[in-house]
Amino acid sequence: MDMIANAYNTVFYKRADPRVSEWPLMTSPWPLVFIIASYLTLIKLILPVYMRKHAPYELKTIIKWYNIVQIVANAIVTWGIMTSGWTTTYHFGCMLPDYSMNPEALRMLRYMWWTIILKLMELLETVFFLLRKKERQASFLHIYHHVSTLVIIWSATKYVGGKTINNFRDRFTVK
Repeated sequence: MDMIANAYNTVFYKRADPRVSEWPLMTSPWPLVFIIASYLTLIKLILPVYMRKHAPYELKTIIKWYNIVQIVANAIVTWGIMTSGWTTTYHFGCMLPDYSMNPEALRMLRYMWWTIILKLMELLETVFFLLRKKERQASFLHIYHHVSTLVIIWSATKYVGGKTINNFRDRFTVK
C-alpha cells in the first residue's frame, strides 16, 4: 500500500508544476475525475431516462448565446496563447518546460488553465444534444473527444506548464 501511495504522490504532486498546485481544479486529479464521472453519468444514465418522458426542448436562444460565448472566449484564449510564446519565442523543435516565474511563462500557464474552463463548458454540448433528442450527435467519438481533450489540457497544465526554454543548457547549467 505504501508503494501505491508513494507512486500517487510522486505522479500527482512531486512531478506536477508547483505554480499551479493551489489553483482551482489543479490541486489533485479528483475534482476532474468527479466532473468526468458526473458528466458520463448524466449523459449515459440520467438524461436518456428523463428524456423518454419528455418532448424535445427548444434551446435555440441558449445555444445561440452559448455559441457566442464560446467564440469570444476561444478567440481570447487563442490570442493569449499565441502572444505568450508561439509568436515570440517558441519553435517546433524540442523544448523543455520552463517552471520559472518568467512573466511570459506564467501568462501561458494562465491561458492554459482558462482552456480547461472552456473544455468544461464544452461538456454542455452533449447535454444540449440530449435535451433536444438528437442522440445520434452524442456519439462515442463526440463523448471521447470532449473527455480526452479535457484530460489532455488538464495534464498539460498540471505537468508541462507555460513557456518552454530554448536550450537544454539554459535550464541545467549552474551559473
